[in-house]
Amino acid sequence: MAFLAVLLDLQVGSEINFEPKQLSREAKRISGSQTPTAKEVTAYITGKFFTYTNANPVSFSYVGRVFTCRTEGCKASDDMRNVVGSEYFDYFILFDKSGKILLIQIYNFEATYGQEITLKSWLNQFVG
Repeated sequence: MAFLAVLLDLQVGSEINFEPKQLSREAKRISGSQTPTAKEVTAYITGKFFTYTNANPVSFSYVGRVFTCRTEGCKASDDMRNVVGSEYFDYFILFDKSGKILLIQIYNFEATYGQEITLKSWLNQFVG
């Protein structure tokens, strides 16, 4: 029974949540607007770009997934066929109109090692 639960978790839990609550909350916080609206622009296998209205200075966001390294090696391509059971983390980035990074946040960390990359103090090095 435990094996079945793990198998179901791998299949169901592996979808990317492209609308995490943290993304909406941070867009509202940065812009001061209660009604920022996101519209999907481009989709890839491991992520999507969005544009924003009523969220100045937030103009764009990217929500994506990174597959992490394991003992078998690293997965660097967008080819999803061989990554079932791989470790990963999901993140979003908020950009202003000029492409400057306003915020990066990891909202789903499903990997054995590397938890320190979820810390704001480490992610802030990429802001700006």
